[in-house]
Amino acid sequence: MIAIAGAVASFFGGFLSARIAEQFLVRLRARIFGHLQPLPPDFFARHQAGDLGGPPPR
Repeated sequence: MIAIAGAVASFFGGFLSARIAEQFLVRLRARIFGHLQPLPPDFFARHQAGDLGGPPPR
């Protein structure tokens, strides 16, 4: 009986962790998209995809 309760608690703990991580990523993607959306097309013409996520240029 204790093993079953432990298994159920472990399942819900993993489920809750996955749910929290998923919601964090959804909010992060929405914030990034909201930040990039209003930028002018010229910004994207001047920068490659790696320039946006890499370290700042020297």
